[in-house]
Amino acid sequence: MPWLIADNGVRNPKRLKDGLEVLVNSQFHGDFSKHNEEGMALLLDHKGVISIQTNSDNTVARKWRVNLIRLGFIDPDTHIVTENGRRLINSSSLPEQEECFLRALLVHQLPSSIHPLPDGDIDQPFNPLRIVLEVISELKKRGETASITKNEMASIIIVHYSMDNITQLVDEIVSYRNKRNKSNNKKKFDREYRERAASFEGRVNASSLNSYADVNMRYLKLTGLFVEEGISKLSIAEHKETIVSQILSTEYQSVQANKYPSTIAKGASLPTDNENEAIKVIKSLYQLLLQNGEDVKPLPNLFELSVQDLSQLRIKLENQWINTLEKKYAEDQVNQWKDILDYMKELQKPSRIGKRGSLIPSGEGPAYLEWTIWRAFLAINSLQNYPWEARKFTVDRSFKPVRHAAGGDADMIFEFEDFVFVVEVTLTSSSRQEAAEGEPVRRHVAKYVDDYELKGKRVYGLFIANNINTNTAETFRIGVWYRNDDSQLSVQIVPITLKDFSNLFEKIFSAHKGKEARFILKQLFNDLLSFSNHRAPDWKKHMSNEIQRKIRAI
Repeated sequence: MPWLIADNGVRNPKRLKDGLEVLVNSQFHGDFSKHNEEGMALLLDHKGVISIQTNSDNTVARKWRVNLIRLGFIDPDTHIVTENGRRLINSSSLPEQEECFLRALLVHQLPSSIHPLPDGDIDQPFNPLRIVLEVISELKKRGETASITKNEMASIIIVHYSMDNITQLVDEIVSYRNKRNKSNNKKKFDREYRERAASFEGRVNASSLNSYADVNMRYLKLTGLFVEEGISKLSIAEHKETIVSQILSTEYQSVQANKYPSTIAKGASLPTDNENEAIKVIKSLYQLLLQNGEDVKPLPNLFELSVQDLSQLRIKLENQWINTLEKKYAEDQVNQWKDILDYMKELQKPSRIGKRGSLIPSGEGPAYLEWTIWRAFLAINSLQNYPWEARKFTVDRSFKPVRHAAGGDADMIFEFEDFVFVVEVTLTSSSRQEAAEGEPVRRHVAKYVDDYELKGKRVYGLFIANNINTNTAETFRIGVWYRNDDSQLSVQIVPITLKDFSNLFEKIFSAHKGKEARFILKQLFNDLLSFSNHRAPDWKKHMSNEIQRKIRAI
């Protein structure tokens, strides 16, 4: 059987932290057993961590329990959160979260008492993360491309169980690449190679190998050591090269079977737990920031700092590096407008979300809608606030959405030179839309009106949905909000369909008017608001007609 780091039933492992937080604050902490599976699944769904629309309750919860146990975040017997699990819950930044997964996966070995593997030898376990790191390192030494593709993972790496045959593994990858380069039809070559690997295994098909590879790559990326290049190709992240070298400089030692559960519960020691090694990583991060033109304060005398202080400094620099990458990502969105448009069009067909060939993973529609609209405004490329300030949802290292924005604030805030867009999006429709969005959207817009009026910036509310319910439009048309002292505040909110927004977006960028987009939008919003004295059904119609007129005029 091919190896699998965790269970493939958790579709979005980036949300394991959120699920762990839900568990530890619930009545199921300490008893996440079979008879509580349905209750836990419902709770995860209620908290927005998962969607159980297409899954049976007990199956979802069981897979979450299995994954949290296999990664050492909860005890396999008591279901109490472990030391590394508490560390994950208390992490407040992406680098800190990644460090928790790195501690888990550096210990994680197959097979083990908490993660059996039918064909593995429990007396000679292997570490999946270490195998991948050593393969990439050996490829680099040989002058080969230092990365692993999804098909190499599926057809070669995950069917090897030993830490002793890295050379053989790399030999096979190099041979595969040479043969692939000579093939006329590379997709066909990949498929047939994967089918032969599946045939050799005998118990899985080629599609399953592909799925296993995808899951493994998702978990490996959680460590922060890897960057995804193109479509499912893993290589070492530039800012992690030093710590990877430090990890590989020590010979791999497996954990004794009887000590394994307690060891993974604690998490591995990292090179950066050592002062001298931490200093090396800090210096490499600092130089990377300088080389990329970032304004960073001179480093203090690192040898006078404690391990804890060094850790805080390292995390701070790594967060700054993430911000550097996000600024580059934001600047590039103007070149990605066609890709953004593809997502907009996909989101207009909710029946396709999550199906084979869909750009949107199952259950991730709300998160991807926010992410797509965020990218659309980044493409306008004239924001006054930083890209991470403009979004209230979380993203991963590739700047893909982890989950949708939490309640209590607007989904997005886009600040321009003389005005601000407060943006809320939803996939809900019918009367549920007004009930779910009417009050929160007005409250969120009102908050930013108060914040920005002192700066002399006008605040526009933008509400985007596939269908605008007439009752929702009526609520926004009235445009009134009362402060706690009963003083009245005017909130100007424009509800438009995703179709109208995407058509306008497409016209602006296909006509090479991206630099004028903010002016086009501001004028359009003023025009749309001028129709708000009409009845809600008529206002909706007037707005759609006006958007079409604007599109024709561009």
